[in-house]
Amino acid sequence: MRRLKANLALRYARVFEGSSTEGRARKVDDIYTDLFIVDEYTGGALKGHEACWMEQNRSRWSTCSSRVHCNDVFRIQPDCRKVLTLGVAGVGKTVSVHKFILDWAQGRANQDLAFLFPLPFRQLNVKSKRKRSLWELLQQSFPELKELDSLPTAGTVMFVFDGLDESRVRLEFQKELASDPMESSVRLDVLVASLISGHMLPAAYVWVTSRPAAANKISCFFDQVTEVRGFTDEQTERYFEKNTREPTARRIIAHVRKTKTLRVMCQLPVFCWILSVVLEEMWNREAKETPTPSIPGETASVIPLSKTTTPSVPSETSTPSTLTEIYTRFLLYQLGRRSETQEYDSRRSSVSQSLLNLGKLAFLHLEKRQLVFDAADLRACGVDDGSKNSEFSVTCTQIFKEESADQESRLYSFVHLSVQEYLAAVFTFYANRHRKPGVRQRLLGRTTFDLQKANVDRALRSEDGHLDLFLRFLLGLSLEPNQRLLRRLLPELDPCDEPVDKIVQYIHRTIRERSSHTHTHTHSAERSINLFHCLSELRDESLVQEVSRCLLQGALRAAELTQTQWSALCFLLLTAEETQTQFELKRYWASPQGLRRLLPVVRNTQRALLHQCVLMEPSCRLLASALTAGPAPLTVLDLSDNPLLDGGVKVLSAALRRAECPLHTLRLDDVGMSGEGCGPLVSALRSKVAHLRELDLSRNYIRDSGANQIALLLKDPPCRLEKLWLRDCGIREEGGAAVGLALCSNPAHLRLIDLSSNQLRDSGVRHVMTSLSDQRCRLECLRLEDCGLSDVSCTALASALQSNPSHLRELDLSNNSVGDQGAKLLRNMLTHPQSHLNNLR
Repeated sequence: MRRLKANLALRYARVFEGSSTEGRARKVDDIYTDLFIVDEYTGGALKGHEACWMEQNRSRWSTCSSRVHCNDVFRIQPDCRKVLTLGVAGVGKTVSVHKFILDWAQGRANQDLAFLFPLPFRQLNVKSKRKRSLWELLQQSFPELKELDSLPTAGTVMFVFDGLDESRVRLEFQKELASDPMESSVRLDVLVASLISGHMLPAAYVWVTSRPAAANKISCFFDQVTEVRGFTDEQTERYFEKNTREPTARRIIAHVRKTKTLRVMCQLPVFCWILSVVLEEMWNREAKETPTPSIPGETASVIPLSKTTTPSVPSETSTPSTLTEIYTRFLLYQLGRRSETQEYDSRRSSVSQSLLNLGKLAFLHLEKRQLVFDAADLRACGVDDGSKNSEFSVTCTQIFKEESADQESRLYSFVHLSVQEYLAAVFTFYANRHRKPGVRQRLLGRTTFDLQKANVDRALRSEDGHLDLFLRFLLGLSLEPNQRLLRRLLPELDPCDEPVDKIVQYIHRTIRERSSHTHTHTHSAERSINLFHCLSELRDESLVQEVSRCLLQGALRAAELTQTQWSALCFLLLTAEETQTQFELKRYWASPQGLRRLLPVVRNTQRALLHQCVLMEPSCRLLASALTAGPAPLTVLDLSDNPLLDGGVKVLSAALRRAECPLHTLRLDDVGMSGEGCGPLVSALRSKVAHLRELDLSRNYIRDSGANQIALLLKDPPCRLEKLWLRDCGIREEGGAAVGLALCSNPAHLRLIDLSSNQLRDSGVRHVMTSLSDQRCRLECLRLEDCGLSDVSCTALASALQSNPSHLRELDLSNNSVGDQGAKLLRNMLTHPQSHLNNLR
């Protein structure tokens, strides 16, 4: 075991930024970030590109989640043996795995594990051709085990499978699985599925990492799901401070702070590296104030710096803020660094062809959603992976990773998915200009506009938005400044003289048309978000700026907005951190029409405040469609002061039963609900009772029948309700007694209960008073204003508080028939030495 630990410590001490041959080796401890625990996360396909998903989820980090160090992922809950860790591409899943392995190997954590075996899917891909036992696989992967005769049985064993989304083998859990690690000689997919499902070595620990979509069908096999969320703003700034020199670090941080797209993308450590490469190199070159030959083809005479550029198109020396320009410069600078040690000019045409071949590889496999390639894939696209002096070694190693899985084969991938998407866009744009083979004709066109239009439509048809960033790059390459940069690598690229006005107008029209379908297709508006990012790449911010101006001036007249302006407003609210945390409908348009227009924002927020908006049953159907469209972050839903009536409440109840959201607060004050609607509501809430903490049903005439339903909720052992408002609900003695008995059976969680303005009388509150004497009771606020109480209730209350005086802080018995005796008893409560009562009315 000592040899295994020593070799793993050496192998996992560092990770590479960039390629494994040309990138910068970084200590794992320098770039590790904590994971977040996500309750009831089930994976599943994202309803949009990962970049858009990150933008819409920046403020969700605290929703039903908490930080946890990677070394503690198996200690989150008792008997946790299988953990699934999710995260978008490049967010740091592999770094978390490296940190766990390194700390174990160096004796710093998890020393209760006797053996730890990392088996990345990238390496397993090349081992999938023949059958073998688990023991054979381990001996091939870890030569240190060859001196042993069998798999160690003393102590605990852990298997780490990193990168499920990169697996080329499909895991089938329905087929017959293996159980004997020594004798069962099976296909690799069966072997992995047997370990994950527990058929083989059920006591072993198993950790799997994946992008969310790839884990959709296997999450049920895991005890705990975690998620890597990437850098916070503070961690982003620390990264630049540690990895770039001053004053460059301060300039990068300032630029990221004012550029929203970059701030979102900087959640990814790999993008922080890309951005630092671009800006540091660009500013260093500017400081020299001379043309730099290390960028291929760059001379002052060929590409003069413009002093008369229009405001909508940046000059070549302005700090880049669009992704297209950043990735174009990244490619130039990476290859420029290499050309300083190569005779570039004599090989310029061959390097250009190598880039196009690499772009073809990126494009064809982006269509297949394939991120990892073997030598056959490269050869099929004309990319040679051969000799040390080949074009591959000159060009591809700057933006390409090469990994060897023992000596059987080599595997390749781009340094990040976004680099693959960018190169795919470069190849498509070039192929359309030069009519190159390799792209299906339906994706090309006679003009650049035909190409753009075809790919806009194609990207919108993608359910999970996997072509969104590709589309942004493709449209961004239509701008002449980006083409001038690109021609330094592809000098034969024909200039594109077509103005971008046509595609801008087409996108505006598409946004308008999709906006009109929002009320029937909630997902439509969410998918349209990328169209606004496309307009940003095209330097058209007119729609967003117009609506932003109205919002800042307080001059937004919702009823006068066009459909396109509504889409722009929806985009702004979906991507604003403030509304991701809390959205109040009446600030924009307190009406059913406002809910219909901004329904995607409701679905994307943590706190949906929809009170006083004249919403009725049809609006509840709209809201139901949003709540049941998939996992949502909703924790607070306020529909108070809307005439929902029983019909609307029943529709809402059915939706809440099916909704995948961690709802902990529901406010339905004065919505016209009776006891008839209360039954379905309570039934739905009992299915979510583990999350629910606050419930307000005040001013609904639910009467005793409704109170009896509420009592069933309170008595439910998993119920953790902390605050309950039932003010003015027509509840009488029977209903009050039922609620009181429920409190007696489950008194440990409720902190506040308001039963004011119900004619409960002394008999109706007797059991409530009894519950206060229970040592488990933690009630801090009791409101019984105008409940028809007498001195009898005061006597019962005083007796209960004598037994358990330490928690009650607020007591409201105003507007009751309390005599002198009752008043005296109440005053005595205030002076009790152990009493914390400080608010008595």
